[in-house]
Amino acid sequence: MDTIDVVYITTFLYNPSQDTIKFVRMSCSYEDIFTINNENFKIQSRYDCYLNSPTIETLLPKEKKEFHLMINHADKGNFQSFRNFRIGFFNLKYTKEKTANDIVNLYCTRKKQEVIWSNELELDIKKLINISK
Repeated sequence: MDTIDVVYITTFLYNPSQDTIKFVRMSCSYEDIFTINNENFKIQSRYDCYLNSPTIETLLPKEKKEFHLMINHADKGNFQSFRNFRIGFFNLKYTKEKTANDIVNLYCTRKKQEVIWSNELELDIKKLINISK
């Protein structure tokens, strides 16, 4: 059986403003609204997603929401070359004027939308290798 090295991370979306923010995500495969700035790696969607539809997420002022992500090598490689990276969030802004078709189209064109990037993150490969043994 093939195995793929996967790194599990937790990321947070935080609304520092005084305004409520609404954005589109999928009800199950929410990982699709995230990206990574290293083309050799990708954010993996979950395998247990059986019912999936666009949904509107609300982030209240000063609120923080937690998302769990899996990162794997795009070519079943390993993480030896993976050190510093950033996680991006496709900002799929929702407004109440949008129709259901607008929402689906926004999701389908997410890679053309504004990306909000995290600070640079560092992955300590030596610690990961020691944990997995």
